[in-house]
Amino acid sequence: MTEEETKHYAVQAVLRAAIREDFVNRLGNLRHSIGTYDRLIRATVPIIKEENLQTKYFILLSFDIGTDVKGIIENELIPYTHKNIISFA
Repeated sequence: MTEEETKHYAVQAVLRAAIREDFVNRLGNLRHSIGTYDRLIRATVPIIKEENLQTKYFILLSFDIGTDVKGIIENELIPYTHKNIISFA
């Protein structure tokens, strides 16, 4: 994808995550969203600072097909971001 296409994809991914917030009361908070395509896997992971629930960041990742995306996100990325939440300005 071109840089412009990547930017467009990132905006759409964040908008999709924001739309899902309408269902937080019924489903709970979004932990991550994973999309599997023919050529790659894309993941969106929200980072929320607990002292200010309105402050959110999103990490957008791409993985090769066949990667244990859920394991990486849940066992490595999320614990790392929680441990280093102060780094998110």
